[in-house]
Amino acid sequence: MIPAIVESLQNEVVKRMKDLEKAKTDKVKKSRIQMKVARNEDQLERKKWVKQQALQHSYGSEDDDDDNSDDEDANKRIAIEVAKQITKVKERKCRCGSKEQKRTSHSACPINLKNEKNKK
Repeated sequence: MIPAIVESLQNEVVKRMKDLEKAKTDKVKKSRIQMKVARNEDQLERKKWVKQQALQHSYGSEDDDDDNSDDEDANKRIAIEVAKQITKVKERKCRCGSKEQKRTSHSACPINLKNEKNKK
């Protein structure tokens, strides 16, 4: 090997050993423990928050469009959902209105310009 490379590697080893010795002091050890405790507390808070944010995946139904009724049961159901802060994920539809595909680039979409029937 080239002597310059060997010398450079030896300098890096010496520097690394000095850094490791500095990390063994009581002061640095206490700060590492404090960081671990803080990180653990943050994770527990995050878990509690995730449990509070109940995410309910709903891909819709035909009854969801009829929520305008003054039915008392429907109002109770809506109030319960708002109280629980439930987020609903609605079903995606294609621009053409089909529920079979989600994008106009799909081969079954009538709007897709790559289809043979849409070419001029």
